Amino acid sequence: MRHGYFDQPPSKSVATAELVLAGAFWGLGYVASKWALTSMGPFAIVFLRFAVAFGLGWALLKVLNPGSLSSLRADLVMSSRAGLALGVTLVFQTLGLQYTTVTRCGFLTGLYVVFVPILESLILRSAIRLELWIWIAVATIGTLLMCGMDAQGWNIGDTFSLCCAVTAAYQIVAVGQLADRIHQPFSFNIAQNFWAFIPALAFLIGGEDLPALPWTGKAWVGMLILSVGCTLVGFWLQVRAQRVLIATVVSILFLLESPFAALFGFVFFDERLAWDQLIGAVLILVACWKTVTLDGKSNKST
Repeated sequence: MRHGYFDQPPSKSVATAELVLAGAFWGLGYVASKWALTSMGPFAIVFLRFAVAFGLGWALLKVLNPGSLSSLRADLVMSSRAGLALGVTLVFQTLGLQYTTVTRCGFLTGLYVVFVPILESLILRSAIRLELWIWIAVATIGTLLMCGMDAQGWNIGDTFSLCCAVTAAYQIVAVGQLADRIHQPFSFNIAQNFWAFIPALAFLIGGEDLPALPWTGKAWVGMLILSVGCTLVGFWLQVRAQRVLIATVVSILFLLESPFAALFGFVFFDERLAWDQLIGAVLILVACWKTVTLDGKSNKST
């Protein structure tokens, strides 16, 4: 089968730029989720974003490259662990937000940047350089400052948020483990979206009514951003990038969604950052920049 440009492994610089774009989509996703919540519950949002992304992606593949459907069938088998982890991650995050603050959930979820190198060393048996550990620490401090963690007592929402960080880290590592076997990233992402909506569907059936029409205009726009930008495009870019970047580097770049979320929060909701949050945003940006400018040992071996 002949592969197109977007199926070829990107260069390190292109992969980095694409992850920045993905971070922008995920940062905008916080705004999109608020808009979608005007017409539906949280589990419906998680289910619909993955179901729509899967259906739209399958249709695009069938129309633009029918020969890739054979690859999709193989990817459905290969992507099961990563896809289920992705769906469970969003479910845990949604549950966490019901019982704890957005601030605490944001910081605790961001701890995947710590769990990724630990899981990567255990599962992939890869050594993590000291420089990466340093910038992981810097990025974690930046995330703490960005989220303004307070001193409230631990609650069940914090536990769900911490579980979200673990499953998010596992999803990143799982994709990294499969990276050398992924020949068509777009097809792989469609396949993992199929598995991702299954956990959300289970929670939706068990504890939430299906969203009723009509939706607000903001809800339609929000679901479009979540399904196409954040899910169909964003996670496809992740899969592409992990063919040439190690999971630890990818996890640090993922933290860019926090500064982007702050930017879009200012643009759409006039939310403003305090000085300590601005310092946190700068630390995240510096950690991301230093991580991707390390020498070639930060790249995956090919």
